[in-house]
Amino acid sequence: MQTLGLDYSNLNIDLLPQYLTPLEREIMISSLQLVANIPPKYFEKIIQYAYIFDAVENQILPLLDQKWHTLKNQQLTYLGAFVIDFGEYLRAKKEDPQKANELASKIREKYFTADDKMSSEKKRLALVTQINKVLKNYIPYHIKINHTLTILEAKGLLQHSKIGKKTLWNVEPHFYQKWLDNHKQFTYDSLILRYKDYIIDLTGTQK
Repeated sequence: MQTLGLDYSNLNIDLLPQYLTPLEREIMISSLQLVANIPPKYFEKIIQYAYIFDAVENQILPLLDQKWHTLKNQQLTYLGAFVIDFGEYLRAKKEDPQKANELASKIREKYFTADDKMSSEKKRLALVTQINKVLKNYIPYHIKINHTLTILEAKGLLQHSKIGKKTLWNVEPHFYQKWLDNHKQFTYDSLILRYKDYIIDLTGTQK
């Protein structure tokens, strides 16, 4: 696939993040952490988890009185319950680590683990949909994430392969070698890195 104008794969690693969109950076950081073949669904999950925690912690909780009115008016009860539970978890992390662990288990079971009523994916997407109603499409859906993957391939940073009907993504080998030589430079502001502990503790995702 042809690169788009600028040859991104030849940019200095420390300059590259300046030329990428926030979503492109999140995908690249995820790819560089895992290296091996990655299914599109992984990108969707890990990115949406990070955006969910960021949206609630930094957008909804600080304005809870105003946002709560919006949640109630739009009957976003699932999101409302999550906001309350997540806020309690954040407070416990500062004051009572043991309670925080108990709350993390509760949140993981309630919002991110499949049960007899909803799959784990439906639970995640319910939060994504309701947050996007409040914050006007703040969290990217799978269509935008998949489109961004193809853009990164066109920029020479990712490549994909087909195994049967599955599409798998990984970092372009020459770019990966370049990153290995200066990998400390590619740690620019990232929601996935910022919320890595939350993602592990609250969703059970290990990487």
